[in-house]
Amino acid sequence: MKDEQIQTLLNEKKEEYDQYYYSQIKTMTEKIHSANEQMSIDQISHSIQSQDQRQQRQLESEMNQLKDDQKTISLLWPPNKQQQHQNKKVI
Repeated sequence: MKDEQIQTLLNEKKEEYDQYYYSQIKTMTEKIHSANEQMSIDQISHSIQSQDQRQQRQLESEMNQLKDDQKTISLLWPPNKQQQHQNKKVI
């Protein structure tokens, strides 16, 4: 074989090698980007779910407080007859 043929074969093999590894690197890079995007989506989703759960617990707590307040008010209002009578005597 002549030097020129050898050089041509070497160049062809180098090009095949470069194309193969470029393809492998490109595929791995795409997989990494995809995994990072999915991880970000999962983190955001988890964060939103956690925030929703905190808000739900806060709303439940506020509702319970309102129910307790309503019970207290219903016990105090309207004033019973005895209290109304005592109030009239004081005036």
